[in-house]
Amino acid sequence: MRLLGNDPFTGITEYFKHDSATGKNIIMSVQDCEPLIEMNRIRSDGLDKKRDSWYVGTIPHIILMRWAKECGHKMYTKEWNEYAIKQLNSGEYRAFNRNKIRL
Repeated sequence: MRLLGNDPFTGITEYFKHDSATGKNIIMSVQDCEPLIEMNRIRSDGLDKKRDSWYVGTIPHIILMRWAKECGHKMYTKEWNEYAIKQLNSGEYRAFNRNKIRL
């Protein structure tokens, strides 16, 4: 695999690989999500539901990209937003919705 680049803002690193068996070129994007999961855990401690707004969580950019691919729409479109809310309300992504607030 060959490193294509790293985005310091999102933490996403991209690699290029050529699969000689199939002749396909593959670009793989990876991101370490553990720091954001830990930050979500720390920030969710001491939730005060009397406030006007509540911290729900931070979603890693790589997950946002995955959701766009899964739902077939660009990020932040109406269709993508609906899909993202469904994902956050599911149990699979509970680490990014730490206070279990139904969106």
